[in-house]
Amino acid sequence: MPATAYPHLVYDDQGRLRIEGVGYKALILLETYLAQDWSVDQLLEQFPALTRGQAYSLLAYYYDNKRELDDLIARRDEEFEALRATTEDPELQARLANLKLPNAGE
Repeated sequence: MPATAYPHLVYDDQGRLRIEGVGYKALILLETYLAQDWSVDQLLEQFPALTRGQAYSLLAYYYDNKRELDDLIARRDEEFEALRATTEDPELQARLANLKLPNAGE
């Protein structure tokens, strides 16, 4: 995988930025980190294979490219919402909401 100017960050064969050694997609980690408003320690707790050095390298990449990455994340969110709106089945959602799950202890 081709390396980047940031330690621990590499591009995969499809051009996606990943964390070297663990394979996490950088954009997914960033989206999750930002959406949850986590601290670095919380990110490390949720992704235990991630080292502190990898996390800080990812965040350095984000803050050095913040506008571009924020725009990319916003476009992905818009695409997801558009796709969800075209595939969502209100009748199915209502039926699922009315289902009662069996009690695990009984």
